[in-house]
Amino acid sequence: MPRRLTRYPACRHRPRTEQRRRWRLRHIWLNEGFAKYTEWLWSEVSGSVPAAVAARTRATPADQPQDLPVADPGMPRMFDDRVYQRGALTPHALRTVLGDDTFFGAARMDGRRRHATVSTEEFTALAGRRAAQPLDALFTAWLHAPRLPELPGPR
Repeated sequence: MPRRLTRYPACRHRPRTEQRRRWRLRHIWLNEGFAKYTEWLWSEVSGSVPAAVAARTRATPADQPQDLPVADPGMPRMFDDRVYQRGALTPHALRTVLGDDTFFGAARMDGRRRHATVSTEEFTALAGRRAAQPLDALFTAWLHAPRLPELPGPR
């Protein structure tokens, strides 16, 4: 770090801040994946490209190495484009399996968690409670396995 920056308290304390944020960044797929998926949803709602088409055409993690579990990519790879792309494909796969009403209900979380940080485990547990069928296989394939799974077909 350049010496001139050390006179600013925020710069001097950044390493500690980064350590505190490390836990949250492990779940970066939730932030960045949902942000990208929201772009696809906005495109759908505005009458442009449906999210399903965006998922099949705009995300290209299948062309990249298949060695990254998105739920915990590790610090060196947390900003890898595959975390963002596959992170967006994960909620799309969930939406396809659950249907719109259940998916958007799970994505809203509940009043106690509004504007709060949520972990992968908390999100998957909430989605599981809202689903009519077990979601363990879906979340294992999309979040914990390094290989990119096929998108589920429409309900």
